[in-house]
Parts: sequence; structure tokens; C-alpha cells
Amino acid sequence: MMTSNDRLLQIFGKEHLWNPQTNKGIDPLVSLANRWVLFYFSASWCKPCIKFTKKLIKVYQNLKNRVKIEFVFCSIDTNEKVFESYAMKMPWPAIPFGSSLRNKIIDDYLGNQGIPNLSIFGKDGIMLEVDDVVEQVSKDVEAVRFPWPSQTISEVLMCSQYYCKYIEGKIEHIAMTSLDKKYLMLYFAAHWKSTCADFRTKLDKIYSQLKEFRSQHNDFELLLISADRYEDEYFQHLSGAPFGAVAYEDETCRTALIKRLKVRGVPVLAMLSPVIDGDRSIINYQLPPSFTCSSVPDFP
Repeated sequence: MMTSNDRLLQIFGKEHLWNPQTNKGIDPLVSLANRWVLFYFSASWCKPCIKFTKKLIKVYQNLKNRVKIEFVFCSIDTNEKVFESYAMKMPWPAIPFGSSLRNKIIDDYLGNQGIPNLSIFGKDGIMLEVDDVVEQVSKDVEAVRFPWPSQTISEVLMCSQYYCKYIEGKIEHIAMTSLDKKYLMLYFAAHWKSTCADFRTKLDKIYSQLKEFRSQHNDFELLLISADRYEDEYFQHLSGAPFGAVAYEDETCRTALIKRLKVRGVPVLAMLSPVIDGDRSIINYQLPPSFTCSSVPDFP
């Protein structure tokens, strides 16, 4: 019989889950079919995991009352007795300790991420992308925001009401909404990083050429997303720049953009579309060395 989340259930093959409360096997094709599924990665030796498990149990109880859902414990423990003792504290099934499926799920869905952690699958069997999932769940034990969707890029940008720009030697605050109809290039950089300093001169020229190239449409802007650790570094970086920047004090916005676009190092450029249906899409994402003045005619 076909289920809406067949693609997820296929990974279990003929493997069964283990019910710690009854010490019996559970057929995942029955217990997980047509449901939301959350893999919970945790270990008994991990103090943050123990603390989070208590909150997650409350989340589970709140969700079970209104959503077709099941959690599955995927242990990182290396001792079977310790695993069983820890699993018995949870009201949901677990992947058996000796199952080869446990390592496969860890490799495929946890990888090198830390614990505690969650992977959330919709009723269609597709894994959702959720930013800071453990933090979000910890702050929402009533599960009001389930399934804790990631903020859109536009939502993250609008956390900052204005951006900063040097105009005639003074810092001016300009409404972030003024950029809604424009292509927006984000420049992730830090003043202390030598490669950013080297690229900055080239970027000023590229920015000026792009502004001129799109002058008839007036539909392009660039913002610095600073990774600087100190305020004086931030203003040194912004000083003399022909473009603006997300304000230094808006650290939440800057950090969220870095996470949302999965920036692993600087400098990095990202080109975003204008706001369409409430969000911006990523048009281009590339390292600055591959972006030169000759790229301008290829806008966006």
C-alpha cells in the first residue's frame, strides 16, 4: 500500500524500530506511515542532550494531541545498556542499538553536526530545512510554530529596519524597505581578513559600474554584511565605501544572514532578486575571485 512518505520509509527496508516501553519491535511501515517524522540524535553522556530531551518530551506530548507525528530516537551512545536506559526515558521508539540502519541515518542526516539535533520530515517524506532547530524547539515547547520554518531571506533582512551608508562623510540611516524593488548584492566580509581588503578596491569599481549599468532602471544595490568582531573594525570597513551595510548593532540580522546563506568563509558575494511574493531568491552565489568588472554585462 502506497503512503505519502514512501521515500522516507524505504530507508528502513525490513528493519524494525524498538519500543523501549514494551521492549517489542515496531514496524515503521505502520507506525510512521503518512506521518510527520522527527529523527532525534542524542546521547546519554551529553549534558545538553539530557536537558533538551526533557523539553522535547513536552513538545512531543503537545504535538501528539493535534498532529499525525512520530519521533524516532537515533542514539550516538556506544554502550548498549546505557543506550537502553536513556531510551526508556523517552515516549517514542528508537532505532535498535545493533542495527546497521543507525549508522546509515547518522551519516545521512546528522553527518558532522553536533548533538542534540533533529531532522524533520514532512508527511511527504521530504526533509525540511530548519535553521537552529534545537534552539527554536527549546523556545517553543508548546510547538506553536511547528514545524519551525526557517525565516525567508526577506524576513531576515527586515529584522533590521534600516541600513547604514556614508553620505558626505556622515552615517545615514536608510529604510530597508527602500531596497524591496531592487536586485540586492550581499557582500560578506571582515576588515581584519587580508583577502577582503585586497578585494575591496576591485569591488568599489564593480559597484560603480553596476550602478551605472542599471542607472536607467535604478534597480541595484549592494550591502556589506560584516563579520567584524569589533565596532571600530566595522566602521573602518564601511568608511569610504560607495555602498551601505547592515548596521553593526543589528548583530542578529547579520548572523542570521550568514547562517541562512550558509557562509563558511569570507569574502563571499551573493546576488538576490527583488522581493517577489514576499521573498528574495538567490540568483548567484560565488567567491569574489571569480567576479570581475568583465562580469557586469552578465547582470544579474
